[in-house]
Amino acid sequence: MKKSPSFSHPNVLLTDLMMPGVNGIEVVRQVVSCSPDTKIIVLSMYGSETHAVEALKHGAKDYLLKDDLPEELTHAIRMVA
Repeated sequence: MKKSPSFSHPNVLLTDLMMPGVNGIEVVRQVVSCSPDTKIIVLSMYGSETHAVEALKHGAKDYLLKDDLPEELTHAIRMVA
């Protein structure tokens, strides 16, 4: 019998807020539920405070805009890791 591959959980997950077929907030909820040690950063084009608060409320560690400088994303990844 073939052995299933073992998967480790990522340390940091970068996800979009709006994706076809799935809501980024739901992704955050599911990842937090099955892998609570994974740190999540939401990257979005939506700059409203409501979106950011919702993502953070459900377990995201940071919320960045797609037009933020690349250095800000690098800094956020290092900080949450």
